[in-house]
Amino acid sequence: MTRSPSKSCSESGRKPKTVHSYRSVLDRLIVPHLGRTQLSMLRPIAVSKWVGKLSQTLSASQTRQASRLLAQVMASAVDNDMIASTPCRGVRLPRIPEADPRILTVEDVGRLAAHCELGDRVPVLLLAYGWRRRFVQAVAAGLDDVTPHDLRATHASWVADSHGVLVAARRLGHANASVTTRSGTEVAQG
Repeated sequence: MTRSPSKSCSESGRKPKTVHSYRSVLDRLIVPHLGRTQLSMLRPIAVSKWVGKLSQTLSASQTRQASRLLAQVMASAVDNDMIASTPCRGVRLPRIPEADPRILTVEDVGRLAAHCELGDRVPVLLLAYGWRRRFVQAVAAGLDDVTPHDLRATHASWVADSHGVLVAARRLGHANASVTTRSGTEVAQG
């Protein structure tokens, strides 16, 4: 995989920061490991081993980013008749671990809202009770680790408890109720 002349940002339609990020991933993670291999000789087994090696030292997210960039390069090589098929096909990527959301009680949401500045109080309450807009997390006494995801999961839990998982799934925009149950609709005590 030898380097080809890079297009300018305006030619590629990508922002300079994106191009810089891609170049960094290429230079640090792809070229040192796969750069000496001819495109036509690169096989899925080699890509799988490379992904495994990256997974030992990088986060799942960073490994997936490097793999996606390699897949884009290989897809371009296929599109330009440089290779018949991409060696990235069928390569399993590491899963990104999902954090379990913290399900708040009604009292927790009330306490959180009470400790927010007025401008943050309404978004906190709306998100906890079903509004899906992102906001700057308010810091409250005893609940300083609450995230917008926690509030959304709290809402899902309350809706599932009072109206059922199917209603919660529709409210959250999930096409399948199993996604809702996996994303933490357990009911908090209190």
